[in-house]
Amino acid sequence: MVTVKDVMGNIMPAGTNVSMAALFGITGAPVSPSSLKIPNVVRPVGGNIIPPSYLITVGCPSLTSRGKLTVTVITPGGTTSIGNITIN
Repeated sequence: MVTVKDVMGNIMPAGTNVSMAALFGITGAPVSPSSLKIPNVVRPVGGNIIPPSYLITVGCPSLTSRGKLTVTVITPGGTTSIGNITIN
């Protein structure tokens, strides 16, 4: 599961693009979905919005493979953030 939120813990702005890529050594692996776009979310009056989590599936080459999932987030304003998640 991947959760993308801002530094205050809020949902990202509508139109934010999130892309994922996996590497095992120098070999790429399939990721599904490989990208997604954050939709517009309307906050209910007096309510909170919990940033959604997204189920990401990575095609690991073997059960003993180690690698990383790189998540790239680009906001509508052009701010880019990159994070890595270790795959064991």
